[in-house]
Amino acid sequence: MRKVCELFATLNVVLLSAGAQIVIDTTNPIQFGIYAHGALTRSRTGGFTQLGTISKPPVPFRDAWGDGIAFGGLVNSPLSSLITANQTTAAIHLGLRVGFALQFVQLAANEQQRFIVGGIPTSGSIIHTVRATFASFGGEAMVELTPPFHENFRIHAGTRVAWVYSATFRQTENLYVPQTRAVFIGSGETRRIIEDDIPNARKHEVYALAGISYNIPIEKRFALVPEIMVAVPLATHTSDLPWRSSWLRAGIAVKVTIPTSKPIVHDTLTQRDTIIKVIPTLERDTTVLLSVEHRLTINETEDVRYEYVHRREVYERRLQPSKEPEKPSVAMKVLERLPDSTYAELDTLRCREIVWTDFHPLLPYIFFDYGSSTVSTRYQQLTRMDAERYVPTVSMDQMHTYYSLLNIIGRGLRNNPVAELRIKGCVSRREQQHLQNWRQLAQQRAEAIGQYFIQSWGIDPKRIIYLPVGLPSKPSNERSDDGVMENQRVELYSSSDELMQPVMMRDTMLESRATHLRLLLHLTAKSPIIRWQLEISHAKRVLYKNTGTGECPEVMDIALSADLMRRLVRTDTASLVISLRLEQQGNKQTMFTRQIPLKVETLEQLRSRQQITEVDRYILMLFDAGRAEPSRASRSLIEYIRGRIQPGSNVSVIGSTDRTGSLQYNIELSKRRARAVAALLEYPAKRVEGIGPDTTSYDNNTPEGRFHARTVKIEVERPYSYRALLDRRD
Repeated sequence: MRKVCELFATLNVVLLSAGAQIVIDTTNPIQFGIYAHGALTRSRTGGFTQLGTISKPPVPFRDAWGDGIAFGGLVNSPLSSLITANQTTAAIHLGLRVGFALQFVQLAANEQQRFIVGGIPTSGSIIHTVRATFASFGGEAMVELTPPFHENFRIHAGTRVAWVYSATFRQTENLYVPQTRAVFIGSGETRRIIEDDIPNARKHEVYALAGISYNIPIEKRFALVPEIMVAVPLATHTSDLPWRSSWLRAGIAVKVTIPTSKPIVHDTLTQRDTIIKVIPTLERDTTVLLSVEHRLTINETEDVRYEYVHRREVYERRLQPSKEPEKPSVAMKVLERLPDSTYAELDTLRCREIVWTDFHPLLPYIFFDYGSSTVSTRYQQLTRMDAERYVPTVSMDQMHTYYSLLNIIGRGLRNNPVAELRIKGCVSRREQQHLQNWRQLAQQRAEAIGQYFIQSWGIDPKRIIYLPVGLPSKPSNERSDDGVMENQRVELYSSSDELMQPVMMRDTMLESRATHLRLLLHLTAKSPIIRWQLEISHAKRVLYKNTGTGECPEVMDIALSADLMRRLVRTDTASLVISLRLEQQGNKQTMFTRQIPLKVETLEQLRSRQQITEVDRYILMLFDAGRAEPSRASRSLIEYIRGRIQPGSNVSVIGSTDRTGSLQYNIELSKRRARAVAALLEYPAKRVEGIGPDTTSYDNNTPEGRFHARTVKIEVERPYSYRALLDRRD
């Protein structure tokens, strides 16, 4: 019987999914349970007018709705645990049900008739009613499919075959006259009551079934299953009438799971051990399988039986004697780039100590994030107690000075009690277009700066004047996000020159005639280079570091920047060390070093020969984006510089831009800026150059970095004798 059921379900699966491969799994559990359904029925009469030989009305019975119930027991047996078709999986079950079904239906036919009521002919009707009851006992065979998208959902399809052990009817006639209170003489309103078995009723009924259900687990083995079924009749109720009924059943089933046997889970664990053996006479590397061992491990739980096969394979790998890889060789040549852009081989790096004075203006802008009025933590902010003890620190780092702008101005306001500060809150055009409260935002930005001076520096609020809000006085172009960020700012103004005067810093540093070091590398290596690292150090101080992957470049240029020169130790006893580390395949590392002697002329040595050199560097800022003309503040500083240039001084004018725009455009713009400033100096400059975008000195990812990069740097190198002359004049 079980094989017959499995074969029947297999044929149904083939019909559902042609070409599917079925894998039988008889270890899945069987489910038993009970079900109970309420039903809504629909009877189709086909227009019959009588049952058998019973008197009939002259009009046919109409189709009618009825109700019913169905209940019984069920069993589900898994037929297949997997159907592989189009790379999807589903579960197949065979369901058998045995139970009772009761159907109740009332048919009606309305016969129009005329009655004499109070001697008056009156229209009425005779209502013929047949109430039929069918009781059956039978079985239902169904194929149940669990689709791949949900394991608790099932689709049912099958048939119901039942024995009809009771088919009875009760037929009545009711007289009806509307809108009257007629009294019928004799039998009254109801007459001809007939109760009997339905003539020629079939003893069997056959239905096609389809439905859906959803499995709701209650406990480990119990489940509550809501169901909906549709039953379509394949035969009529009687042999001589076209009378049939369809069912819509809805109810619930309670199922308990009883596993027939434990499912077995098979697995194989393969362990491979390799013995490496070096054979001097071997011509090529080979691998040989020496032995194979199997070991079965069984582990059972309450529901599953696990069977593991441990397979151990032992190999012998026979190798030729390994050869030590040849180390790479590097030929390193060091050149120095001179101010005239020529190169010469470097044997000793010669430096001299100079006196360096740096003048640069303060950028009177504080920048904000989009839509925010919170002062960024980039800007140094003090508490009231810290502000009382604040002393400006001298730093050669221009950006460090800028981020102390609020405290420099706050200290100036405190020392100059009559000075006033004007603050303008600004927004970008993008904020004006997208933010409804942009005026309030601009005012909040200005007040955030003003409140800092009031709360941290104790400035009288009457000395702080808030200007009308809006776009900056000279807005940046907002075709890029950089321009938007630059316009999100607060601008600071004051009639007192002391608040906004340029910052002057004075220090000593080393200077070399070389502007760059150029390394020429000739590398020979049989195995590929994976990674390289170049490092320049002096007296255990790292001056420069660069790393890369793949082949090492043959030419490297290292700028002898002011920052690098400041880290040099002023001694002749330590050499400049250039180290190149190479990493090859197999984690093989090789280090190459080259030492360059350092010769330093100190201030004491130069003073004895009156060869001390002082360098003044002036930074002109606030060039408008895309413009080469200096601002009014820069022109005033140029006049001051022109008065300090003495005959015999070497003057360099170097222009730069921010990153905005193409490289060629920025190089040309920086040259125009340098030439415009050199013309205003009215002194033959030794070097007038434009270097294009300056992204090394200033971080161009920030608006303040881009403003500082739009600059011209003027360097004036004066001999000691003229400096001494100036000191005497002072």
